[in-house]
Amino acid sequence: MSGKIGDSVVFRMQRWILLSSQDRAWQAAFVAVVLASAFFFWQSRIGFDMSDEGFLWYGTERVLNGEVPLRDFFSYDPGRYYWSSLFLWLFQDHGIVALRAASSLIQATGLFLGLRALQGALQKNEFGFVVVAALTILVWMFPRHKYFDITAALSLIAVLTWLCDGPTLRRYFFAGVVVGVAAIFGRNHGVYGAAGSLFVLCYLRLSNTGPAFFRSGFALAGGVLLGYAPLLLFVLMDQGFAHAMWQSVLFQFGAHISTLPVPVPWPWRVSFGKHTIFGLAYLAVFLWGAVGMIAMVWCHFRNVRIPALIVSCAALALPYAHALSLRADTAHLAQAIYPALLALICWISLQSQMIKWSLMSVLCVSSVVIMLHEQPGWACRPNKNCPQVQVGSDQLSLEPRVARDFTFLQGLINQYAPAPQTFLALPSWSGLYAATNRKAPMWDTFALQARDDIFQRHEIERIIRADPKFAVIWDAALDGDDSLRYSNTHRVMADYIRKNFVRIPSSPPNPDFQIYLAPSVRK
Repeated sequence: MSGKIGDSVVFRMQRWILLSSQDRAWQAAFVAVVLASAFFFWQSRIGFDMSDEGFLWYGTERVLNGEVPLRDFFSYDPGRYYWSSLFLWLFQDHGIVALRAASSLIQATGLFLGLRALQGALQKNEFGFVVVAALTILVWMFPRHKYFDITAALSLIAVLTWLCDGPTLRRYFFAGVVVGVAAIFGRNHGVYGAAGSLFVLCYLRLSNTGPAFFRSGFALAGGVLLGYAPLLLFVLMDQGFAHAMWQSVLFQFGAHISTLPVPVPWPWRVSFGKHTIFGLAYLAVFLWGAVGMIAMVWCHFRNVRIPALIVSCAALALPYAHALSLRADTAHLAQAIYPALLALICWISLQSQMIKWSLMSVLCVSSVVIMLHEQPGWACRPNKNCPQVQVGSDQLSLEPRVARDFTFLQGLINQYAPAPQTFLALPSWSGLYAATNRKAPMWDTFALQARDDIFQRHEIERIIRADPKFAVIWDAALDGDDSLRYSNTHRVMADYIRKNFVRIPSSPPNPDFQIYLAPSVRK
């Protein structure tokens, strides 16, 4: 009896898979939702990054409290905060797990779009190949607070693939809309999308495909304006936001840089093993970025037919390689790798069955080997001792080091700054403010980059008005560079704290912690 039931279930699954060939979008949606949901339930209550993930959480909390990104607090571009705050508002849950659920929906969307772009290159309905490709794409989605950036990259790949498949004015316009919307979530994606779209436009005209150059260009530009219109209206309606937006652009592209650079781990400079695979991934991103567009033009003149997905990936390869050149770490590699990764998967899909499955298996296993251990769920797998810690309204399993630091800092808050009083957590522990539902006493809660003296004095004025009861400074050498210690990047603020707060002798779990009490608390 049980055998008949099992056979019936298998038959229905096979029938569903065959039927889905009539509408591959449902197949891609099914795979994306199942895998993203599995990823979420696996690790939604595991791990907590007080700095980077806390930065997103704090910004979302501030928006829920009526504040505006960039104008009222330092932030990325506003799109991700309004999406997250809308989700948290709808479900009346301001916790970190709810925030991760909001990000997981974005992750599923990005995975779906990547699979749809890939399905267009498949010669027949191959459900098994789609699943393995989806797993490969999914495991590179890291870290979870950057799902917005990863989905922006996959959205651009998908829409440019769609454009290359059948260029019309309508498609040019819609591609422009996607570029504009991507810019609301991250201005770098807007720039990368615009550069990629311009290459696709030139490539299609070189092939004498689609509408005339200027008509296509105007349709593309019109779409960008429409997609970016919500932020443009925001700029026109709120002078404070407009000024903050302009200042953030000057800070990013002026005398400063947007990220903290680290050297590229080329495969010949690292020890053999997992690091070698990482080095090869970096090399693939830069090589594809360097030769991708040239290869497409060469193939055109040689009358070699290239799948639309590979053309779109070539168009975006160099722009996203730029993102990796700014900081060659795992998080930036995960954001930059998709033009190279999807182009490689597409090329593999065109091979014979034996070669295709052999190469795809190697690619999938290699991706899992190097990226699975980066995921929070791996750090707290069943054989690891990860204590349960209350973080805001949620119970999380944290690595012992993180649990120790968070518990210590939470104890300081309870002892010296009970609600509604505030505190200083420097340089980048935004998650402490979000977990305790407090407003930071300064504007910049991610103070890892050097600021000039004028900016620091403005921050000090805000701190004086807020009257924090204690300050904790993590004065470590970031990336092993002493010049990046907070006491060196923010000398004026560090001097103010030393002169106006009283450092207390303590034995914090982290030797880089410096604890200062306000004089009123010390008394």
